[in-house]
Amino acid sequence: MKILYFAEYNFGGGPKANVNLAVSSSKYAEVAFLGIDHNYPIHKTVSFLKPKARKSISLRYFIDFWNALNQFNPDIVHATGMYTGLLALFGRSLRRRKYKVVMTLHHTSVRFRYNFLAKKMVHFLNKVDMIHYLTDYQRRIYMNSGLNPPMYRIIPNISYSQTYSQEEKEALRADLLAASSAKWLVVYIGRLAEDKQLNVFIDTIRIINHKGFNVGGIIVGSGEQSYEYRLKSLAAELNIASKIVFTGFSDRPELYIMACDFCLFPTQHAEALPLFILESFSQNKTMVVSNHPSISNLVCDHSDSLIAEIHTAELYASKCIEILENHQLWKELETGAKHTYQYYAPEKAIQEFNNMYLELARE
Repeated sequence: MKILYFAEYNFGGGPKANVNLAVSSSKYAEVAFLGIDHNYPIHKTVSFLKPKARKSISLRYFIDFWNALNQFNPDIVHATGMYTGLLALFGRSLRRRKYKVVMTLHHTSVRFRYNFLAKKMVHFLNKVDMIHYLTDYQRRIYMNSGLNPPMYRIIPNISYSQTYSQEEKEALRADLLAASSAKWLVVYIGRLAEDKQLNVFIDTIRIINHKGFNVGGIIVGSGEQSYEYRLKSLAAELNIASKIVFTGFSDRPELYIMACDFCLFPTQHAEALPLFILESFSQNKTMVVSNHPSISNLVCDHSDSLIAEIHTAELYASKCIEILENHQLWKELETGAKHTYQYYAPEKAIQEFNNMYLELARE
């Protein structure tokens, strides 16, 4: 079985999951990966095909895909996005030898990248052989927009948990505690974007400190410089700048999660399956999260995390203080996080993907 992964390989959790899936699939199939990026990963069992195109919207990108089809001759093309799904279907219609098309969706929006295709094109995507959703919430969102192919699977992202030594954890924790002059550390990991509500994160840290709990807020990630500047200005206006640490992008998010006490995720963005949740639960750390349905459907209130019923900094702060004051609850939530992560364990997801590919190959 030969699988070609076809991706718009940009930034964020989706691309990371794409590479994890390709590497994992190479254990039972011959695998190639085509996507736009300047720094391709190196793995001896995956053939990473570097395209000549710089933009996925270009004709050159489709030519790169066509050349990959001729070079690799796959049995399955796994398109990791709507636009690549369209190109995979178009390429198949031009070839005599048909391959199966799987399409993964990492988002919850039917808006195409670069916004050059209308929503009505969603109906054309029903021609894929299999669609892969990350969650049932995501499936229902797309079904309401007309995406309803004959076969689908719901399989979570493959998220590998990196391991670090106790010494590394303690060293980073000491640095972060010193930088924020704090006793406890609350962390956010992800893009710095307005819909992620980092302004609410900062205000929450302000309220917690105002209530007498010496907490540092650790923000790990990068984004638009203008937005980061606004966040730093907000922290200064709220007289909380000394308690907020911006680390920038890190390729070791699990270490930051290990070094901090728990996580805060006040997003109002319609997420698919945030790696932040998987990474946190993989380290047995609990979270305070928003009540957005894309998030609240992934966690269990008072079992593995606490859900803020209303999107206000005051309520997020109240939930954080509930954890800080109730050590027994804190431990129970961490135990619950460990239990929940078993559903997202990479070994389980890998087997489900393998079964999906074998089912398609037999048709």
